[in-house]
Amino acid sequence: MSDQNNFIKFLVLFVFTSANIFMVWSFMIREEGPDWLNSQVAHQVSPYTITETDRGAIINNIVMGYEFKLPAGFKTTGARNFSFFLEEDGKKKCEIRHYLSADRVKKISSGDGKVVILFNNAELVFELVVAETEKAFCAEYLKQIEDSLAIN
Repeated sequence: MSDQNNFIKFLVLFVFTSANIFMVWSFMIREEGPDWLNSQVAHQVSPYTITETDRGAIINNIVMGYEFKLPAGFKTTGARNFSFFLEEDGKKKCEIRHYLSADRVKKISSGDGKVVILFNNAELVFELVVAETEKAFCAEYLKQIEDSLAIN
């Protein structure tokens, strides 16, 4: 009787192991499979907290000790290097990118649509990523974000 129980246990273990291997394989062959699997295995820790208010979101970098406010209607993406944008008909509008990485800051040339702020010996970069026709309109949002920057 014991041999039969062990055989049943082995058979059940074999079936479930095979099913799990097949499931992982099926996720890997799908186009979006590797991205899904990677998101399940490794998560990028963000130094930011986001507080939603009726006037917009408050972005707080708890590691470096600063915060800024996003105007109402802005959405965010990213963990370490944020992107803020308005969404209209499923498309990004008035996209603003925020960088902390020194390597990324060096790659950005100063000029129209970029604000570089020196903060505790670190450069905070806010970059406006829009078409020329939208720059004047979206620059107002960039100015509001820059004016709301505060030390915690």
